[in-house]
Amino acid sequence: MEVYLELRGNRWIRVTGRLKQVVVSKGRKSLRYVLVGETVDKPPSIKGWYSMKVPAGGLNKLILKLIEENTGHIVVFGRSEDGEYVAKTESMEALELVRKTIREVLVAKGRTMQRDYGLGEESLKQSNVVGKEEG
Repeated sequence: MEVYLELRGNRWIRVTGRLKQVVVSKGRKSLRYVLVGETVDKPPSIKGWYSMKVPAGGLNKLILKLIEENTGHIVVFGRSEDGEYVAKTESMEALELVRKTIREVLVAKGRTMQRDYGLGEESLKQSNVVGKEEG
């Protein structure tokens, strides 16, 4: 799955993988993962975006799980006017995969999905505007 992420200053990266880091703290070792990517001018333009809000707290874990999927879909994580991230996909199938992965990440963190980000059916929407950039 191709994943694009908007950074501060309207910069875009295409996430290509992850890098393992071993962190030693007080004699204990733990693994952390860092996103690895390449800079792009802007994400690809696709007609008929499907989108939903995404919690920023679990964004790295979400992206790490999505890049492991080999579905051929494209997911673009951009910022909205209110500063939250919005996941945009080209099909409802890809958006369902994103939503399922968000549920897995949030359940692992112990958050309530419906209360925090309304991950029910009403949170999914389709935008027919082509090339519209938010933020």
